[in-house]
Amino acid sequence: VSVVPLDDLIEGNADLVKIDVEGAELDVLAGMTRLLESPRLGLVVEWHPLLQDQAGHEASALPVALLDAGFR
Repeated sequence: VSVVPLDDLIEGNADLVKIDVEGAELDVLAGMTRLLESPRLGLVVEWHPLLQDQAGHEASALPVALLDAGFR
């Protein structure tokens, strides 16, 4: 499976990004730093703390990253 950062796939800004990647949410966020800067961006993220932990991240890492990025 090819893996490409969202910032490389999407020109300009996005209004909405849906993320459902079974524990790899932080990897997706890391690949969309430009998109995350848009004040209009909405996110729909499926998050399961156990899968986050199994992916090698603290269970709270995703909500903390989103809060740090200015989402509420």
